[in-house]
Amino acid sequence: MQPKVVCVVGGTSGLGAAVAKQLGATLKPVKVFIAGRTLPQNASPESTTTLTSPRFEYARIDVTSMKQCIAFADAVAADPLVKEHGLSALVLSAGNLNFALSRHVTPEGLERTFALNYLSKFAIINRLMPALLRANSARIVSVLAGGNGGYFDINDIQMQKGSYNCIKQATQTGVLVDLMTVQLSSLYSQPVPTSLSLAPPRFYHFFPGIMNTNNPTNANLPWYITTPLKLILPLVGQNPDVVARTNILPLLETSYLDLSLLSSGSLIHPGLKLAKHYDVLKDTSVRERLWEESKNLVDNILLE
Repeated sequence: MQPKVVCVVGGTSGLGAAVAKQLGATLKPVKVFIAGRTLPQNASPESTTTLTSPRFEYARIDVTSMKQCIAFADAVAADPLVKEHGLSALVLSAGNLNFALSRHVTPEGLERTFALNYLSKFAIINRLMPALLRANSARIVSVLAGGNGGYFDINDIQMQKGSYNCIKQATQTGVLVDLMTVQLSSLYSQPVPTSLSLAPPRFYHFFPGIMNTNNPTNANLPWYITTPLKLILPLVGQNPDVVARTNILPLLETSYLDLSLLSSGSLIHPGLKLAKHYDVLKDTSVRERLWEESKNLVDNILLE
């Protein structure tokens, strides 16, 4: 049995925490890396690592900072188990709907929603790609708004032109993750030349629907919005543990290797229902332009 090492970004609360917990119990990895904006009280790693008792290693990072995202990815890649066996699964659940009335810029010069919802995923996935390619059929699941489509302007991905609209920008970041997922599946569709026995990684973008989590508070919404939401969400929102168990864990299990309906690049709705690829996702020139612009943004920040 090849030891499995997995990583969850946004894994200290909400859906990400549910995924991390169930990953440890179900897939029996030997190590689980967990990154998030806060640390749970019991965040100290276990003293031993065995095939039946995973070791959890926590890191506190601001996912809107590309420097912190890259530093975390480098720490994961440098782990001896990752060096030897690769990274079997990567789940990126950090993201939020920002209801800011004006455009907020991070210290690195990025529009905050763009950095949190999209560019952090792009940066971490690409930095960890060598480790993902060393594992057999590694699974990469981005959690945001898979297949929802909506507003998109390739000429203004950080919404710098005109008046700022938080809803439009949140919608646009979902499209950006769709484009990234499809592009990744295109770039990494063949076995790794240096190890033809390994199946290529699979990339998914999942929309979880309405969930009963603390996202409204994390999004810094005013009290007159968060208070009623705390009453409503338990009634209409899905339990994060259920979503993790019934939707995300199946995407990470090897039993789905030969299920053609969940091929790499799939955009997935609750119940593992596939969303159709809309027109802009089929435009190679748009995907390549977004890829180059995203790469340049991350590279330039790292040079500062």
